Amino acid sequence: MDPRTGSALVALVFYVVAYFITLFFNTALVGAAMIRMDGGNPSLGDGLRIAWERKGRIFGYACIAATVGLLLRSLEEKVGWLGRLVVKLIGVGWALATFLVVPVLVTATRAGGGGEGERGPPQAQLGREPDRQRRARPRLRRGVRRAWGSWRSRRSCSPCSRDGRC
Repeated sequence: MDPRTGSALVALVFYVVAYFITLFFNTALVGAAMIRMDGGNPSLGDGLRIAWERKGRIFGYACIAATVGLLLRSLEEKVGWLGRLVVKLIGVGWALATFLVVPVLVTATRAGGGGEGERGPPQAQLGREPDRQRRARPRLRRGVRRAWGSWRSRRSCSPCSRDGRC
């Protein structure tokens, strides 16, 4: 085997592993954030479970991202300064696209899946039982109301509104 081919293969494996780890934990974070946005109270285990359930898709996208990253790196070495600039701009776009694909990895359940009926309810997608989410919502709302009420009462102090002193 050619030494350049061997080093390219090692680089590809390294890129795949690095992208997989990055995408795995980003998926866990986005999954936990989505549970929280639905009113649940996620734990670290919930986020990791969501990522683990999607490990096949994460690995597939890590392979694609690693291949594109390696191709961009090799192109950058072979072109002049203008080519390097263009390749760097393409690389920035690719990095942004890779970052934005994580919510899609979390919410999509299968390739070509259609609407809500095929995927099921959102809490089933994220591995949370609906009653636990419903219990968490009132507490969140009460806390927001309390915080808003205390802020409003401080702001509506009549002397403050006139001359800034209480």
